[in-house]
Amino acid sequence: MEAGKLRHHVTIESNTTERVGLDDIETPFTYAERMVCLEPLSGREYERAKAYAATVSHKILMRYLKGLRPDMRVVLDDGRVLQINYVLDWQERHREQICYCTELVEEYRHFYDEAGAGGIEAGGEGG
Repeated sequence: MEAGKLRHHVTIESNTTERVGLDDIETPFTYAERMVCLEPLSGREYERAKAYAATVSHKILMRYLKGLRPDMRVVLDDGRVLQINYVLDWQERHREQICYCTELVEEYRHFYDEAGAGGIEAGGEGG
C-alpha cells in the first residue's frame, strides 16, 4: 500500500453497552484513529459494491485493523459519518482492508441518535 494515498484522517467508533437499572445504554467510544484513502463510489465500482450492501456510497482503504466490524462507523474530520457495511481483508493477508460504507445524512443521524443506536455526535455544522 502506498502511504501517499492515505490522506484522510478518520476516527473509527464503536459502541459499548452499559446496564443502568433496567435499561441498556449504548455509548460511543473511539476504537481507533487512522489515515485512510477515502473514495466516493461511482459507475462500475458502485454496481459491484451493491453486492455487499444496497446503499454503499464510499470505499475506504486502510492498513489492517484487527477487530474492525460492520457495526462500527467512521467519523471524518469534516464531521460526516459513514456507517461501515462490509469489511474485506484484502487477499486475507492482514495488511490492507477495504470497507464499503454508507454516508449517514443529517436526518438519519438524528433518528439514529434518538433510537439509542450510537449517539453520533459528529461535530461540525449542524452536528
